[in-house]
Amino acid sequence: MKISKLQIKNFLGIEELNFEPGKVNIIQGRVGKGKTSILEAIEKGFTNQDRRPRVIRDGADSALILIETDTGFTVRRSITEKGTNLTVKDEKGFNAPSPQKLLSKLIGAFSFNPIDFITRDEKEQSKILLSAAPVKVTPEEVQTWTGGNPPVDYNLHGLQVVRDLHNYYYERRREVNAEVKAAKNEVESISIPADFDPEQYRGVSLRTLYDELKAAQDNNEAITNATNGLATLTVDKILEKQKAEEERRKIRDMARIERENVADLARGATNKATMQAASEKSTLQNKIAELEAELKKARADLEQVDVTLALSLKTIEEKKMERLAAIDDKEKSLLTTVDDKERQSLVVIEQRTKEFESILQENQPIDLVPLEARVQEFEEKQALVRDFDRKEQAKARLAARDAEAKRLDQVVKTLAEKPQELIARANLPIQGIGIDAAGNVTINGRPIKSMSTGESIDFAVDVARELAGDLKLICVDGLERLDVDTRNRFLARISRPEDDCQYFCTQVGDGEMEISVA
Repeated sequence: MKISKLQIKNFLGIEELNFEPGKVNIIQGRVGKGKTSILEAIEKGFTNQDRRPRVIRDGADSALILIETDTGFTVRRSITEKGTNLTVKDEKGFNAPSPQKLLSKLIGAFSFNPIDFITRDEKEQSKILLSAAPVKVTPEEVQTWTGGNPPVDYNLHGLQVVRDLHNYYYERRREVNAEVKAAKNEVESISIPADFDPEQYRGVSLRTLYDELKAAQDNNEAITNATNGLATLTVDKILEKQKAEEERRKIRDMARIERENVADLARGATNKATMQAASEKSTLQNKIAELEAELKKARADLEQVDVTLALSLKTIEEKKMERLAAIDDKEKSLLTTVDDKERQSLVVIEQRTKEFESILQENQPIDLVPLEARVQEFEEKQALVRDFDRKEQAKARLAARDAEAKRLDQVVKTLAEKPQELIARANLPIQGIGIDAAGNVTINGRPIKSMSTGESIDFAVDVARELAGDLKLICVDGLERLDVDTRNRFLARISRPEDDCQYFCTQVGDGEMEISVA
């Protein structure tokens, strides 16, 4: 089915146009001469879609679009300010009861412009292709596929959602595989003897063993201290007696020296008194010889000197005896102090000796080697218990991570199959379509941008043909955007005899609008 006749009146920039289209229709002219208006009129006639807020030509109060096909199918759409009126007659001339519904079955994707597709970058091309056949993925579907609710944007095209899901779970699988490897390495790094029974050592308290070893060490230390103490006290007892005897000797020597000093002082005083008396006697005798007149008095004085000397000697002797008595008292007091101190020290030494002897009688040395060996053994076993538990935990972690890795592997495989299922669901008529990691469309795993110019043209035309619907109508706006060689290639491609589509193409040129039909 092809358009055999097109009539447009007062639509956008077209006042009136009547022509009979062919297979390839090229509409040329300056900008603003109504080229694109023809394409929009065809779209309006079939879809009632407007690309502009007002489509009635300025100065007119209504517009008309009349389309006839080579099979006798007629579409008449009149447009007023109040709305549109559509009449569709089939090949037999009968009015279709649901005209727009009937047209929707005939037409395809008016929005897919091959030229627009060829001239866009890779991301825009992907967007155009995906928008031609929208398909959505729901959270419920993702829950079924993955068993979770991953962070993805469900507003994206279904293929892009699946791509994001695949990337997300691929990365999760990589992370979990790393955790599996780490857990496996940990399990292999912990060596436990094959015959080791951890339960044998779980109930044993190292604190009890430490206390037992400490008590034995304290016992042996007490015995050693007692033995050394007895030896030390024996020496201390001897030294204490020697010290007391030495102090007694010093006291006696001090008393002897002080007695000797007292005797010396007494002798000195006696000698001094005797010498003084002798001197006075000599003086007086000389004076008697010289002074006979005073002889009587001198003799009396001489007698008095003897009396005085006797008194002086008596006083000296009394003081001597007092000093000697004081020395005796001092010596006796010091000796008593030394005796008391010696007696107290010996009592203390005797008490300590009895204590040490009691310790040695009540306690026997304990062999620490077996206890220390037992403590060391249980310390090592307790470390093995901790290693055993750590290994068991690592095993459990390994099993859980390994199960999760396998689950994620299945999820990744499932998601790898989903693009084709979605393509089938969307009825996207493009063989080998897929989505790469960057979200761009690929064809048979090959990026669109890697296509040559000829391949790109063929692909764009093939896509347009597949999306054209039963009417096989393709509108191409903007041939001038292609360079001469590419434009010629494109025109040659759509002009092939085996191509059963009808093309309406616009191209900016010079002069008024012209339509060439081929």
